[in-house]
Amino acid sequence: MLSTLLPFGLISLTWLAIGIALVVAPTSWQSWLKRFSTDPLKRFLLSQGMLLMGLLLIAGSDRLRGRWLWVVLGTLIVLKGLLFLGLNERSGRSWFALWERASATITRLAGVMLVALATLLAIDTIGGFL
Repeated sequence: MLSTLLPFGLISLTWLAIGIALVVAPTSWQSWLKRFSTDPLKRFLLSQGMLLMGLLLIAGSDRLRGRWLWVVLGTLIVLKGLLFLGLNERSGRSWFALWERASATITRLAGVMLVALATLLAIDTIGGFL
């Protein structure tokens, strides 16, 4: 179980940081996403990170209490990563433009949800470790 503590801890910290950024500064997050939509290398690295995170959740959650939640979430993250990986430049811009049109309230709610998921993953990881 020690081998899953570090990756799941890093995933949880990443989600927590992104969630706090979404809650505190939604417009900065939207400008950050716009920069990722214009650069194909950044979009490639983002999609590879999502694929790795999703596969870690799917493969490493066998001893966690909420295994079904983490497998479903990991599967959705892998599908989203594959979608971003397969987008051409025009489709990528239109996909990321959807986030630009979202209101600050929607972005903040997504941040709250991400903070909650990060907290649940941390609790489940530590509970499975003890």
